[in-house]
Amino acid sequence: MQTWGEVKAWRKQMRRQLLERRTRIGAEHFFHCCAAIERHLKELLQNFQGKTLGFYWPFFKGEFDALPLAGEFLGQGGRSALPVFGKPFTPMQFCSWAPGQELVPGRFQIPMPKERNVVIPDIVLVPFLGFDHCCHRLGFGMAYYDITLAALEPRPFAVGVGYEFQRLETIYPQSFDVPMNLIVTETGRHEPSS
Repeated sequence: MQTWGEVKAWRKQMRRQLLERRTRIGAEHFFHCCAAIERHLKELLQNFQGKTLGFYWPFFKGEFDALPLAGEFLGQGGRSALPVFGKPFTPMQFCSWAPGQELVPGRFQIPMPKERNVVIPDIVLVPFLGFDHCCHRLGFGMAYYDITLAALEPRPFAVGVGYEFQRLETIYPQSFDVPMNLIVTETGRHEPSS
């Protein structure tokens, strides 16, 4: 693919296909995959004990639910934070949150912490629709995570979370696409390869 217009059209088509496939995951396969993803993430999070975990609210059908994992992380002395979305193509803020603290509907009606205690996570779990061997992720196209990760200082350790069937040969990365440090699927951890 040569032009941004071609890449943009391809990404739009891939998003639609991958989202449709994700929504059709059977319940048994979904629970099997999520249990495996959770095991891999638990192992990884042991290296971040006592730190701050940024994670996402499971809002879209078929997304891995990191809420139980975040609760366990809190129980081991860590802190957790949820993203607060602003306008498109602007950085998000991560605000600390724990179960029991009030949430309000944010952009796209995704729950976000009512209290805005802004923190910079040490590690961030990032959902995706697709990923490639260099750990670039294909998201919903609003660039929230790319812009946020590029702006945060220090930059958190970014972990893309999803399913093996979402693997693509390439997402045709552009200069603004921020690669993840690691991808976690039901098959394990995937580090960037050239």
